[in-house]
Amino acid sequence: MKKEQVASVFDLPIYQEAKGYFHEATHKMPIICIEGYTALRLSIIRFGLLEPIVLYQDKIIDGRARYLACLETCALPRFEEWKGDETTLVYYIWSKNMLRGHFTEGQYACAWLHCEEGLTRYFGRIEDDGEELEDDDEDEGEEDEE
Repeated sequence: MKKEQVASVFDLPIYQEAKGYFHEATHKMPIICIEGYTALRLSIIRFGLLEPIVLYQDKIIDGRARYLACLETCALPRFEEWKGDETTLVYYIWSKNMLRGHFTEGQYACAWLHCEEGLTRYFGRIEDDGEELEDDDEDEGEEDEE
C-alpha cells in the first residue's frame, strides 16, 4: 500500500493532536515545510533535540516543529520558560520564527502583518520615528483656514 503524501506539517495528524499545546499567538505563523520537517526529524533521531522548546504560560511559543518531531521520534523534549511578558510576546514569536529564513515572501509578509496587529494592540500605531500616530479621521473634510 502506498503511503499518502502530506503537503504541509499542518496536515499531519500529530499536528492536529498537539495543536492545543501551542500558544494562540503561534497559530497565524507559518511552520516549516514538510521537507524541512523531515530533515528535522532525522536530525533529532541522530543527534537528539539540540535546541529546547520555549514555553509561555505552559504553551509552546517556539519549537512547534521540534515538539512534533520529538513526539514522532520518541525523543525526550526539553523545555524552558520564556522570561518575557505579554507586551513583547508577539514580536518574540515573530522574530524566532521569521528570522530562520525558511519561508516564502508571502508567508513572511502575512506573519509580519500578524505581528504588527499584535504590537498595535499593546502600543498603538507607531511611526518610523517612534511617535504615536494621531487619529486622522477628525480632520477629514476640513480645510485649513487662513
